[in-house]
Amino acid sequence: MDGIAILVASFLFGYYSILVVKSFDVYLYELKPETMVGKVVSTMPKVKVNDIQIYYEVYGEGFPLLMITGLSANVDWWDPRIIQELSKKFKIVMFDNRGAGRTDISNKRYTIKLFAEDTAGLMDALRISRAHVFGISMGGMTAQELALNYPEKVEKLVLCSTNCGGTKSVLVSAEVMRLLMADGSALSMEDIVRMTM
Repeated sequence: MDGIAILVASFLFGYYSILVVKSFDVYLYELKPETMVGKVVSTMPKVKVNDIQIYYEVYGEGFPLLMITGLSANVDWWDPRIIQELSKKFKIVMFDNRGAGRTDISNKRYTIKLFAEDTAGLMDALRISRAHVFGISMGGMTAQELALNYPEKVEKLVLCSTNCGGTKSVLVSAEVMRLLMADGSALSMEDIVRMTM
């Protein structure tokens, strides 16, 4: 297996699971495909937010979980198995960021603050006053900006493969980078988990 395995202790699932990141694909193990029955609440193409039309999708019922993708990613990048499993407990709201996927491009200068404003505007348009917010990569930066500027909108913040950016960033140590970049093809899943704990 070539990829990076991460042990995840998640309030979302209530148990430990193994996440394997391989290229841009994310695989979540310990989920049984036969139990993954997601219920689509609605699929609405676009809504007006600020100066653009944002494409979004909604799945499941329950407390909202807003999922923010990284740079140039779109909702299609989320693994459907993860969405189906999460939608059993949460109202999943995922969307394409400004300039990505099916969301409009604008002439404005793109900043993380602007992406956070778009996210807050989307929540308002969908009448979501508060949500758990999950951000991956650049989406994690957007999620942090949202939490800083709109704390009343964020119940819990979940960050994945991200940083705070700028001068306050802490670079990964050489040892951690060595572990992350190691060829894991000869290792068992158990070895990878032990190595990364």
